[in-house]
Amino acid sequence: MRCGKEAGIESFSKEQRLQWCREYLDSDKHHEETPTTYYGEHDPFDVPISLCANCETSAQKVWKPKEGKPAWRVVCGCGASGDVTPYPRKAAFRWNKSSKSLPVCYTESPLFGLRGLTRADALHRLQLIYNDLTLKIEIATLRQGVGEHVAKGYIARLIAYVDWVQYLEDIIKDRSRNGVGRPEKEKSKTVA
Repeated sequence: MRCGKEAGIESFSKEQRLQWCREYLDSDKHHEETPTTYYGEHDPFDVPISLCANCETSAQKVWKPKEGKPAWRVVCGCGASGDVTPYPRKAAFRWNKSSKSLPVCYTESPLFGLRGLTRADALHRLQLIYNDLTLKIEIATLRQGVGEHVAKGYIARLIAYVDWVQYLEDIIKDRSRNGVGRPEKEKSKTVA
């Protein structure tokens, strides 16, 4: 979301856009449309890796094949491996969404309070959280653009939460991998 795009503020200066976005963030409208700003205790950079569909074990690890090259993949002890991605969390997300892992259920997410929600309600909640996160990213980016201090890692953390939202939306929309029949034994492990 480009902050205020729908309000026609693209022609505003950075300072004016920042002021508009801050006012919107603090507005009653935004607070009414945002179900939560508490996403959970879980570190968004850590992604639980689902069990391998081939051997049904948790012998997977996130592996970086070549030094200096941003290429990560999940590799299982049985030889199954996921696609190469530029970040470890994206490698875990891609593995979890693939047919190489056992299905993951969105209600098991350690973030965003989705337990007990229907698919439609969970998607709606995630969209509202996404809007809040992208607004905060826009504000932080504008703050940097006008020379204000933004805490180190703040934008990266918000982006990690956005990655989680997009991952969970994909899981919810993919009815063929909805977590039905998932073993009750060790379901996943978390990898940083």
